[in-house]
Amino acid sequence: MVSIGSNPGMSFVSSTFSRVSSVLSRNIFLGNMRSNQAEMLRIQEQLSTGRSILRPSDDPVGAHRVLDFTLRISRDDQYIRNLDAGTARLTVSDGTTENANEILNRAREILLQQVQSTATTQTREAAANEISTLLEEAVNLGNTKMQGRHIYGGSRTESEPFVFVGGSVAFLGNTNEFNTDVADGLRLSTNIDPDKAFGVFSEGIEGANLVSGTPGYLQPIDLDPRVAVETKLADLNEGAGVRTGSLRITGPSGNAFVDLANAENVEDVIDLINDQTTTTGVTAAINAAQNGLELTAAGNITVEEVGGGLAAADLGIKVTNAGTPVTGTDLDPNITSTTLMGDLFGGTGFDTTGLTVSNVTATSSFSSTFDVGTFGSSVTVGEVLNQVNNAGLFVDARISETGTGIDIFSRLSGGRLTISENGGTTASELGLLSTAARATLGNLNNGLGVGTVEGDDIRITKMDGSDLFIDVDESTTVQSLVDAIDADPGLTAILTPLDEISITDTTGGTAGNLTIDNFNGSFAATNLGIAQSTTGQIDGIPLVFAGVQPVGVFTSLVQLRDSLLADDAVAINSSGSLIDQSQKNLLETRAQAGSRLSSLELTKNRILTEKLELERIVSGTRDIDFAEAATKFQVQQTVLESSLAVASRILQTSILSYL
Repeated sequence: MVSIGSNPGMSFVSSTFSRVSSVLSRNIFLGNMRSNQAEMLRIQEQLSTGRSILRPSDDPVGAHRVLDFTLRISRDDQYIRNLDAGTARLTVSDGTTENANEILNRAREILLQQVQSTATTQTREAAANEISTLLEEAVNLGNTKMQGRHIYGGSRTESEPFVFVGGSVAFLGNTNEFNTDVADGLRLSTNIDPDKAFGVFSEGIEGANLVSGTPGYLQPIDLDPRVAVETKLADLNEGAGVRTGSLRITGPSGNAFVDLANAENVEDVIDLINDQTTTTGVTAAINAAQNGLELTAAGNITVEEVGGGLAAADLGIKVTNAGTPVTGTDLDPNITSTTLMGDLFGGTGFDTTGLTVSNVTATSSFSSTFDVGTFGSSVTVGEVLNQVNNAGLFVDARISETGTGIDIFSRLSGGRLTISENGGTTASELGLLSTAARATLGNLNNGLGVGTVEGDDIRITKMDGSDLFIDVDESTTVQSLVDAIDADPGLTAILTPLDEISITDTTGGTAGNLTIDNFNGSFAATNLGIAQSTTGQIDGIPLVFAGVQPVGVFTSLVQLRDSLLADDAVAINSSGSLIDQSQKNLLETRAQAGSRLSSLELTKNRILTEKLELERIVSGTRDIDFAEAATKFQVQQTVLESSLAVASRILQTSILSYL
């Protein structure tokens, strides 16, 4: 033993030695091993799952990024499914329209065979049977289903949109678009409009001004509902509404601000203005004409906009120091489903005797009369439309696109829709009466038209010897044809109340008679009842409006079948123009479907590219580098083994080892 200094025999103890207890050493070693084993377990989980982020605590920023991008990838997957469904729907639609076109091609072949001089009653009857078969095939195409839903029913996909009625075909669906979300903020229509493809609605018997000689004759009618307290502000000014804001009203008592931001109807505006009457001395009400507002006070009135608003102008009461009363301008509200029939025509009323709606086929007639019970003053426009639509007439009555009248369309292919009076003037006042003036030329002569040709159809030789040539195809209606003749300075033409075309020679010539004849092989003058020669004036035979009908695949086949059964060569031949128009519509529909398919394909490619990039970013953030993870695992395993070896030796020592 070594002794130092003055204390021989004392053992040497280094001042740098720290004595550690066995318990502390063991706890330190065990804690380190647990940490090492936990890290090994984490790496094992990473290797087994292939992901470096197993829980948000591993990498909060990375975890949030992965979650965000994963949601976007999931959304893209849904968009891709939507795009695939839309593509399939349009592809099926394209196939059905192609097949419908082939049906019409066959119908044309039959038509050309049966207009020949060799055709007989028997051959035409046999041909009619084949056309009936083609019609059934066309209806089956119209009722095509995909994934249990009909693709030509609009939003009514559960039931068949096309059914046989009275030997004709009725459309029971609608033309609502089937819109699909295909990208963020992008919705595309993935169905084909059945009306464009098959021609399921007729041209409308649209509410029109039927008072001859008045401004706007045959133009859309304005049923001019009165302004009522319940009238919505959004329906005023022909549907443009009122841009609500604040206005300042100054009256004999003072001024006040009126905030109209929350006003919804006329009553709200009146109440808000009258709430300030004590301050301003101004009172609001509906004017005597019931077409706008009226402000009254014991002195002059000023109504100003506030903050650049337009509420006062839109309400027709923007005035400066105006004498009382201030009568606002006509607010011209649109018709809505809640408009009362008694509110029409400014509330002055109209004849409510009623009208008759008829839809007639070659073998059946669907007709119903709507009387005073339908048009009572307390009945709403919506209730009237529902009565007409639910009367089994296969029509679609609706408020006009302008919001000023009522229109009625036929949805019965092969049927002719007409509207007549019920002994009064209801149909005429509502602008719905079927008159020759509003008829298109193709709807005359039981729907056979007037037999026009390319170029000029009618030659009118005036009494002074000069000629006027008329191309009838340049006129859309009987009235427009009359106007074209009347435009000549030597002639006066009118459509009489008996629906006759009356033409008067005003040249004063003496070279010969006023003569009207067919020209260029056309039959137009004859079919219009004006192929005559006389002195001074020609009065044609009364024209008959056959009614409107849908123009499309089903009408073409129905008319051809009925013409064959009637053994009517002229009618058979006229079916050709319907087939031409129907095939043109099908071609346009297929072009539209092709355009939409192209758009869907481009959108899908873009989303697939976006999805691939998002998946790459997610993978780079979330997935592990297997080689790196395996190396880390090996290192941790080596550390663990070394720790165990060291621990086995150190933990064997005790305090006696130091004595």
